[in-house]
Amino acid sequence: MDDPMSAHPAAKATTKSNDRVKQAPLLKPLYLELDAVSFIVGLAIATIQRLVRDGSFPKPRQLSNRRVAWLFREIEEWAEQRPISDLPPPSNTSRTKIDER
Repeated sequence: MDDPMSAHPAAKATTKSNDRVKQAPLLKPLYLELDAVSFIVGLAIATIQRLVRDGSFPKPRQLSNRRVAWLFREIEEWAEQRPISDLPPPSNTSRTKIDER
């Protein structure tokens, strides 16, 4: 399976001063903005904001006076702590169709 970050613009390193970093899209970003967090964890932005307020999702870090972002590592840790689901995959997934053959 491909790296989920490779499909998102946050996965691309963009710097003009260091060609090695510029050409290294496989590097994990240190910080993620809200839209990237939403994309990675598969939750709506409003849901993430509510979970942060409820204290059940990592709080963002202040990067400057007007900018916040989440540590990638903390988002990964949160995701790994999610309980394993007993729910089966939805019936419209390709996995179910393959299993029915």
